[in-house]
Amino acid sequence: MYSLFSMFQTCMFALQPFLGSEDSVNQISGKIKLGKEVLATLEGNWDSEVFINDKKTELSETFWNPTTEIKQRRLTRCTVHYDEQGEFESERLWQQVTKAINNKDQTEATQEKFVLEEAQRKAAKERKAKGEEWLCHLFEQDPITGEWHYKFADTRPWDPLNDLVQFESDGAIQTKVRHRTPMVRSGSVISLSNQGAKREKCNYQ
Repeated sequence: MYSLFSMFQTCMFALQPFLGSEDSVNQISGKIKLGKEVLATLEGNWDSEVFINDKKTELSETFWNPTTEIKQRRLTRCTVHYDEQGEFESERLWQQVTKAINNKDQTEATQEKFVLEEAQRKAAKERKAKGEEWLCHLFEQDPITGEWHYKFADTRPWDPLNDLVQFESDGAIQTKVRHRTPMVRSGSVISLSNQGAKREKCNYQ
C-alpha cells in the first residue's frame, strides 16, 4: 500500500497451514516504511488481534482487534473437495508426507518427501532430453530481478459498490462484480473484456 511522502506498507497474510499449532493459523506480518526506514512492524492474527510495534520507541499496542459482530460477518472459507483436486494440488501431492508427520514417523515422512523430489528430478530430466520448456501456469518470472509473481494478481482497490466477492477458479483469483466496468479504476486492471469472459464460464456459489 502506497501513500504520500514515499511512505508505504507491506503485508503478508497466511492461511491455515496443513500442519502447525493454533498460534500459526491466520497469521499476518508487515512493515510500515518511510523510504528505506522501517517505522513500525505489524504482527498477529488477522482474525483475532494484531499488534503494531513502534521501532523508535519499542512500544507495542493493539492495532486491530475485531469485535464479535465483525467476526460473524467473516466470509465462509471454500475449499476444493479432495476428489476434485488435481494431481499436483499440495494437499493431494503431499498426503503421504502429511500422514507420516501426523503419525510422528519422521523416517517415513523423509522417505515420502524423497519420493516426491525424485519424481520432480526425473520429470525435469525427461523434459530436458525432449527439448521441452517447462511453463508455469500461475506464476511468471521477472527477467530482471528473477522473482516469481502471481499472474492473476488484481491490486486495484476493493469497490464495495460494485465488487461482490472474490473467488478462485483453476488457480486464478477473480472478482464477481455487479457491473462489467468497475466503479473504481486503476492501472492494475488488465484486459477487462478477458476478465469478463472468464467470469461467464464460472459457476458462482
